[in-house]
Amino acid sequence: MDTNKKNILFPTDFSEDSLNVLQYAVDYAKKSAANLVLIHVIEFPWKISDKLEILMAKNTSNINEIEDATRFLLHEIAGRITKSHNIKVQYKVLHGNLISALLAYINKTQPEMIIRCAKSHNNAYKIADYCPIPAITINVDSLFKEIKTILFPVNDKLYTTQKTDEIIRICGIYKANVILLGIAPNNNDGLDAMSLYMESILKTLENKGINTQIKMVIGNDYAEEIDKYTQDHNVDLISIVSNFEHGILSLFKTTPDEKLVKSSLIPVLNIPIEIDITPSIEINTEYISPWSMKYDVNKVSFPFK
Repeated sequence: MDTNKKNILFPTDFSEDSLNVLQYAVDYAKKSAANLVLIHVIEFPWKISDKLEILMAKNTSNINEIEDATRFLLHEIAGRITKSHNIKVQYKVLHGNLISALLAYINKTQPEMIIRCAKSHNNAYKIADYCPIPAITINVDSLFKEIKTILFPVNDKLYTTQKTDEIIRICGIYKANVILLGIAPNNNDGLDAMSLYMESILKTLENKGINTQIKMVIGNDYAEEIDKYTQDHNVDLISIVSNFEHGILSLFKTTPDEKLVKSSLIPVLNIPIEIDITPSIEINTEYISPWSMKYDVNKVSFPFK
């Protein structure tokens, strides 16, 4: 691994869906002067893609044969990208469960970003939500667009403003504009406070030379209001935060962030932030999963078997 440059991860299962969104990772790597690292996870029991089966004999239980075919395909893709785009491309073969293998590799190598296709909706959200680095998830039905406008949603959970520094960095890479979208529930007592926060973010972004505008909508469904706004306006990337505010309630309902990652046709950027979780109601914390809170990635074993 080249330690002198930043690394961008792109996991692939060699499917057409996955390779169709590869252009987003290539574009990010070129604009950020980073290495692109292609990743394939050989899962247990063996889940062999059609392209791998073509390269292999009938005995698909031979791990050496699977690895050889995997490296051959990764080498071929890397060579095409390097030739066409003049960027450095590396590749890595991992083993085990898709989510835990990726998260362990990220923890070990500390790349700058992971960009991936949302082919498996459940896996796409889990990886984005547990990932300790920024993650861009791209719907399989998305068509590649250069990222020129980034949506920065803000709601009454004002820690959503903590993604400001990462948005500044991403805007520097893409030379992008920002739309600050305030989403306030009906009769929201905190509307004035949210407006002040948005004005502060506006000034911060404009001081960095980022063209920024403020919009406000009223609605109780955070994900639905974001989705409606992106359908009616020219948005290329939606930024949200990875957090564990929902606690035990997330076991029983789909969170707004999960809805966005699973259904949005606009690429979704998850930005991990630290949150001081203080329950607003008295609950028996004995039954709260430790995975409902932000964790130190260096001190945990991932909960995916």
